[in-house]
Amino acid sequence: MGSVLIVDDEQSLRFTLEAFIRSEGHSAFLADDMASAIALVRESPIDIVVADIVLSGSSGLDLLKTIRQIAPDTRVIMMTGEPTLDTAAEALRLGAFDYLQKPVLKTQFLSAIRNAFNARRIAEEENLEYTIRLEKLVGERTRALARSEATLRRRARELAVLHNLSREVGASITVNATIEAGLNKIALATGSDLVVLFLRHEDHLIQRGYFAGLRGIEWDHASGARLGECLRGIAFNEDRPVYCEDIPADSRCTLNVCKDAGFGSLAAFPLRTGKEAMGILGLLSIEKRDFKAESAFLLAVASEMSIGLKKSLLYEQLQHRASELQASLEKIRSAEADRLQLQTQLQQSQKMEAIGTLAGGIAHDFNNILGAVIGYAELAQNHIERHCKAYAHLNEVISAGVRAKNLIQQILTFSREAKHSLSPIRLEPVATEALRMIRASLPSTIEIRQTFSSQLAVVADPTRFHQVLMNLCTNAAHAMRKRGGLLKVSISDFFLNPESASNTAVSPGTYVKLTVTDTGHGMSRHTMDRIFDPFFSTKRKDEGTGLGLSVVHRIIKNLNGHILVRSKPGKGTLFEVLLPAVDAEVETYPEPQPIPTGTEHILLVDDEKPLVQSLKLQLESLGYRVTAMTCPLEALDAFREAPSQCDLVITDLTMPQLPGDRLAKALLEIRPDLPILLCTGFSTSMDSKSLAAAGFRALLYKPVLKRQLAVAIRQALGERQPACLEDLFENAATLTARHRS
Repeated sequence: MGSVLIVDDEQSLRFTLEAFIRSEGHSAFLADDMASAIALVRESPIDIVVADIVLSGSSGLDLLKTIRQIAPDTRVIMMTGEPTLDTAAEALRLGAFDYLQKPVLKTQFLSAIRNAFNARRIAEEENLEYTIRLEKLVGERTRALARSEATLRRRARELAVLHNLSREVGASITVNATIEAGLNKIALATGSDLVVLFLRHEDHLIQRGYFAGLRGIEWDHASGARLGECLRGIAFNEDRPVYCEDIPADSRCTLNVCKDAGFGSLAAFPLRTGKEAMGILGLLSIEKRDFKAESAFLLAVASEMSIGLKKSLLYEQLQHRASELQASLEKIRSAEADRLQLQTQLQQSQKMEAIGTLAGGIAHDFNNILGAVIGYAELAQNHIERHCKAYAHLNEVISAGVRAKNLIQQILTFSREAKHSLSPIRLEPVATEALRMIRASLPSTIEIRQTFSSQLAVVADPTRFHQVLMNLCTNAAHAMRKRGGLLKVSISDFFLNPESASNTAVSPGTYVKLTVTDTGHGMSRHTMDRIFDPFFSTKRKDEGTGLGLSVVHRIIKNLNGHILVRSKPGKGTLFEVLLPAVDAEVETYPEPQPIPTGTEHILLVDDEKPLVQSLKLQLESLGYRVTAMTCPLEALDAFREAPSQCDLVITDLTMPQLPGDRLAKALLEIRPDLPILLCTGFSTSMDSKSLAAAGFRALLYKPVLKRQLAVAIRQALGERQPACLEDLFENAATLTARHRS
């Protein structure tokens, strides 16, 4: 189990919270001021700190700052008896995990403790997973560096040989002295059994020296050969190195001196001074040997042997070797840059974790605001004729509100990796809605051209596919932002036969293909190799995070699909997404019926006054009698006085004094058959099972549209019992389409 530190200057509260902690099996530490709390954090492994905002002689926010510095993995929960929005916002900004109001109920307190432990465990698991991936990448980089180091060491050894050879032949004055010094060094450096040097004399190559190597092979063949005769003559005439791995079997070897001496392999290199060929350097080996694999080094040796005629060749060779050394150093610098990039990615991952925590905190309040906006817009439509421009303008307000709700859900989905329900869908309606949104944000210099011809369905989540298309189109638009261009989006059916599939990593079968093409600046091969890497971006830091295409890639892979990209600099870019087609019925939505109404009495409970007023007016416009209250305790007292006069209750989840689930429990104890709807801006703990267990008939996410609310009420009152609670959920695109109709 874990350890929890309680910091409060009120002794009785410390003892009470200590008992709560120990009842869960955790270790509890107590402190009454900031100094003793910091000392305990430094001395003991503390998992969670629960601290009061106001401490004797100091501030709980100062304690929060200090703990975030000395123990960043420790979760801190702040408490206060006099909460203000500024204080709560400041605590969350400084890194507080949660914020509780005194008096703290045991269930509320332990729920916060469990959430903190769960968040810590999840963070540790994610950090461990990322560390493993990071270690793997570091291992790969380390092995690459080791290979580069081996190459560098080999190059260094070769450079050392060349330097010694240059020094030896450079110190020699006569040709004979140069040959003697050079052949000795070459034989030892290359491991050849025999090194021979021939110089041109008229139309012959005459042997001027040899060195027999460590085996002490006897060689006294002083006769020459005509130009073009045997392997050395071919190398001279064609001015190129000649290699032979099997002398006895090579028909080019017309002289038998090498065969008779028992040599198996040979390499012949022309010796030059500028444009003039001066001779041949020959290397021979008893065993079969691939001299060609060492050609770069051996050519350098041959060049050094030409130093007696033109010493400038030494400078050119060293320049060549210096460039290779520079390339090796560049690889080392590149590896170091990759290491720093991985470190940056780790920091960015930690930022995303913090964003996830913040997103959950603001979702509830933001959806409440959207609820009021959409509610009053729908109420305004009740007083306007449908053919008026104002009615259409209000339609746009409502649609924008629904998209804002969907945007909040996408932020929560991305930051918390929520699960998505998959079902057979057609891609065209989702693509049409996405392109309509994109069109509104693009300059007039970018033309959108769409072609939808698919007749098949895929198994996917509409929201995730919407995210895929938005990311691909946004990147395409960014590539054309300076000069404009054409953005083409097409959806078609595609069959990949086994023969064509054999040349790709895609399995044969029938697919629905999404194609997104732009006429922007295109990409290089290096960029295309990395576009799906997390946090890789060619944009400026203030223009993108490098997450868009990595998210697209992850979504497509989770759907057993494939994503392909083709691009050239200056020629635009083409993305192809292949999703497996399925033979299944796609859910269709009938034409919207008139919004159902009623005359029942509804008790409405929500702590947001503007939202309560908006919902009250909406319900009254549907014919219902409404009692609206902002205090759940007062609502409970009012219900106790006349439980039979209420036909249905609509309640928020997150409310001060009494949360919606506890209010529902109390109401059902009084009247078990009471229909109750839960209407909330954000919840991570409520699903179908927990809703049913709490006694709720349905869950409505704010902002809720008038039609959605009206249908849910009639269903809860028993006019049509849904097959499951999910029947009452509708995605944002569907709601927008129905509202426009």
